[in-house]
Amino acid sequence: MDTAFSPRLQCGSTLACSLLLGSFALAFPNGNEAPEIDPSALPSLLQGDAPASGSLEEALKGGRFWMNFRYRYEGVDQKGLPRDAHASTLRTRLGYESAEYKNWTGLIEFSDVSTVGGGATDYNDTINGKTDRPVIADPRGSVVNQVYLTHGDMFGGSAKIGRQRIKLDNGRFIGNVGWRQTEQTYDALSWSSSSLAGLSVDYAYIDHINLPFGPRSANSGRDSNSHVLHATRAFDGLGSLSAYGYYLDLPEAKALNTFTYGLRFVGDRELGEWTLLYTAELAHQNDVASNPNDVSAGYMHGVLGGKLGHTALDFGYQVLDGANNAGGQFSTPLATAHAHNGWADKFLATPQDGLEDIYMSLSHKHGATKLAAVYHDFSAEGNSGDYGTELDLLVTHKLDMGLDLGVKYADYDAKNFATNTQKFWVWLSCSF
Repeated sequence: MDTAFSPRLQCGSTLACSLLLGSFALAFPNGNEAPEIDPSALPSLLQGDAPASGSLEEALKGGRFWMNFRYRYEGVDQKGLPRDAHASTLRTRLGYESAEYKNWTGLIEFSDVSTVGGGATDYNDTINGKTDRPVIADPRGSVVNQVYLTHGDMFGGSAKIGRQRIKLDNGRFIGNVGWRQTEQTYDALSWSSSSLAGLSVDYAYIDHINLPFGPRSANSGRDSNSHVLHATRAFDGLGSLSAYGYYLDLPEAKALNTFTYGLRFVGDRELGEWTLLYTAELAHQNDVASNPNDVSAGYMHGVLGGKLGHTALDFGYQVLDGANNAGGQFSTPLATAHAHNGWADKFLATPQDGLEDIYMSLSHKHGATKLAAVYHDFSAEGNSGDYGTELDLLVTHKLDMGLDLGVKYADYDAKNFATNTQKFWVWLSCSF
C-alpha cells in the first residue's frame, strides 16, 4: 500500500496520520486490548456526523466507520487502435472519523482498486504498456485517500490540515475526479466559513496534488504552491453568486501555472407549474509563476432551461478560449473534466484552437430511477473548425440495502478532431 506523502508537507498529512494513530495508542494503552463496540450500536456509528465527546478515549470510541464498494465494467471501442479495451475493476474504501474532542476531529480513509475476473486487465491503464488498447485510467493500487485533522472553531470557521477531498462549485476548475476509481485529492491546509456577513468562504493552500493514476504511476502526483479562494452569497428567490480566484503554481508542470478569476451565478425561479433554471459564468486566465507560455484566455458558460415535475430540459453554451501561440489556451488541470464536454473524454485538455460546446440535456426522474440524455456539438473557438458531435445516455437506479446501479453510454462522432469513440459502463455500488 502506498502511504507516501509529499516530503514538503511535514506538518500536514503525515502529522495528521501520526496524531490520529497516536491517539489510539493513548486511548487504548494495552496494545493487545482492542476497543469494545456493542454490535447494537453499529448503525449509529456508521451514520451521520461523529458527536462531541468529553475525553479523547470517548472521542475515539464514539467515532464512525464506513465502507464503500464500487464495481464497474468499462468498455471502449476507439477508431485507430487495433484492439478494444475492457476493464473490470472494484474500488474498496474503508474510513474512520473520530468524534469531536476539544473542537478537533480526525479522519482517515483508505482506497484500493483491484481487477475482477478473467480478461479484467485488457485495457491501457496508463502504466501497463498496453498501448494497442484505449486508455481506461483505473490502474490497480492502494492509497491513503484521505487523512486529516479538523478544528471546528478556527477564526470563525472550520480548518483542515492533511490529505483531503476538495471540490468547488461543479468541479469545472477545482475537483476530485470522482468518476475515476482512484480519486484526486490534495495535501492541503483549508479553511471554510459560512458566518461572514452572509458569505460562504472557502480557502485552501495546496502543497501537493495526488492524481488519479495510482501509486505505481510516475504521474501519481505533483508538488504545488497553489492558493484557491472561493466565496458564495445567496440571494433569496434568485440564486447564488460565486466569486473565485485560483492561483496555480505547479513547479513540475510550469506550463499549467495560471491565475484564474471569475464569477458564477446559478439559480431557479418558479413560474407557475414550471421552474426556470439558469446559469451564467465568466472567467479569465493569465500566466503566472514562470509559465513559459503567454496566457490570456477567457471562459464562458451559460445554461437556460426549465423543469416541469420530474422532467428537466437544459440548453447550454460553453466556450474555452484558444490561442495563436502554443500553450496559450484556457486550461483546467485540476478539474473533474469527465463531467464536462462529453463523457467520451475527448476534451480533457483544451485544444490549441479552443473549444465551443453547444449542448442540450434532458433528464427525468421516476421514483428511484433517473434517466438522462445529453447531445453535444463541438467546434473550435478560434476558427470555424468542426470537431464533432457526441451523444451521452445515462440510467441510474437506487436499490434496497443502499445499492446503486448505473448504466452509461457515450458515442463521439469525430469530424476534424480525435477519432470515433464509443464507451459503455455498468456499475454497482454500496455503502455501509
